Amino acid sequence: MTGYPDTVTRLEALLEEQAALRRVATLVARDTEPGRLFDSVCQELGRLLGVDSTDIVRFEEDRTATVVGTWSASDAPSFPVGTTVPVEGETVTAKLYRSGRPERVDDYAGVGGELAATLREFGVRSVVGAPVNVAGRLWGGIMAVSDRPFSFPEDTERRIADFAELVTAALANVDA
Repeated sequence: MTGYPDTVTRLEALLEEQAALRRVATLVARDTEPGRLFDSVCQELGRLLGVDSTDIVRFEEDRTATVVGTWSASDAPSFPVGTTVPVEGETVTAKLYRSGRPERVDDYAGVGGELAATLREFGVRSVVGAPVNVAGRLWGGIMAVSDRPFSFPEDTERRIADFAELVTAALANVDA
């Protein structure tokens, strides 16, 4: 029966992830106010991944991003809702903005720029994010943050992207 405990652990993790996605989908279906929805998505994702913090940003036309949702574990630092950050350099925010695809930075130690410096001051070492698209255009992104370098498994981008799809559906409902 080698491997049985690993199979059970993976199944439990999958069930936990599906339950979190269902809770968010229920909020989307109820047309929950966007600010509350964004914070709920961040909370569900943060707890599921066991990270220090999560946030959702909306990209602005002036190459900045505005924080529209956030969650953090006990005393983990995070940007408050309404904070505007630059979209520059090789941060996950900038990579998402340029590529429109899931992105990661496994270690912010060597990343340059104003936002990267602020993240390091906060104790951020690694970030993974996925884009949020609305009506076929890049709207923003969802990011998970850790105080440890190289702390995210390979499937983290896919997991965050699943939550990003629900945010996309919610924003499409608002537009409709």
